[in-house]
Amino acid sequence: MKLKFSLACAFLALAVGAAFFVMRGRESKAWKETEATDTQAAYEEFIEEFPSNENVSIAKERQAALHEAQMWDEAVAASTVDAFAEFIETFPASARIDQARASINAIVVRAACQAYLAEPRDQEEGGFEGSASADELEVIALDAQVERPGDLAKYRIALDILALACRQAGAAPVKTSFSGIQPEPGEDCMRLGSHAMSSGLSMSGTVQSAGMELSLAGIVVPPDGRLSNAIALGEGRLPINDVDGAKRNFSGNIAIEGNQSTLVAFTELPDEWVFYKTGGFGAAAGEGSGIVLPNGRGTIVRFRGRVDGYYPGYVFKGAEDYPLAFVLIDGIGLTYLCGNGSVTSASGDTWSFPPGNGEPKSR
Repeated sequence: MKLKFSLACAFLALAVGAAFFVMRGRESKAWKETEATDTQAAYEEFIEEFPSNENVSIAKERQAALHEAQMWDEAVAASTVDAFAEFIETFPASARIDQARASINAIVVRAACQAYLAEPRDQEEGGFEGSASADELEVIALDAQVERPGDLAKYRIALDILALACRQAGAAPVKTSFSGIQPEPGEDCMRLGSHAMSSGLSMSGTVQSAGMELSLAGIVVPPDGRLSNAIALGEGRLPINDVDGAKRNFSGNIAIEGNQSTLVAFTELPDEWVFYKTGGFGAAAGEGSGIVLPNGRGTIVRFRGRVDGYYPGYVFKGAEDYPLAFVLIDGIGLTYLCGNGSVTSASGDTWSFPPGNGEPKSR
């Protein structure tokens, strides 16, 4: 009896062992066939049929890689913001993320160039701006994201195009914005610049303040027609004594420099101004006169040196050779355009520009 039982156990062990080796052989064959086929469907079938196989982890990795490659090829073929944005959302840790963002950036910059050329322009502008093609403008704008344009006119154009690009649909994945810094509220936001100077009116002379001089180039009269509310467009440098009190709901191009404990508005680029309220055309130091700061939607502001207090809670450090440039966008906030430097918030968080490999986000 004992002998029969021992023989039965032996036969059972042999049967189990044989079944195991048969199964192992089947799994091994299936894995070789799956590797040879190398498709998402083949790996999915292997995982479902052999969930405990030691190659399952490899199969999942390969399946994910094939899925990513397929989505990337589809995004490249489509070459749309939505396609690249979907890729970024699906594969946030992909090695292709930077390439996907660069593709979105190129698309929105290209659209911005078309929008820029469609805008009405003064026929007297001439020069490069009056004859440039969309392709030439695109190169200028994309290059400006890497290094400062050598030509001041091209620098100005690059800022305008990049500001338009930030407002293009789908630009969110490629821009860094500070949502805590919003433009002044109100729909009556005028754009002030050389094109807004009132015809038939001129102003000349200088404004002197603390040894600094501002050359007046012309004036802008507001819609109410009151000359006492006119704003002069000046070139040069002028200190800012009361930042918050000077901000107004109009847009323009302005540059700010940190000079020890003083903030100074300065001009360097075409159509970049120091905006000066004349105070009824009395003396320069008369009642109601002084600098006013554009802070409406569409304002482009550059920061050079350490600028602390221009926007409460934020410290801007812009490079001397390539200041930080931003544009104010309704609901989105102060949005980076180009330039080198850093921004530090009141909480101590610091962001370096141009952004590195980290995903740009609203702050």
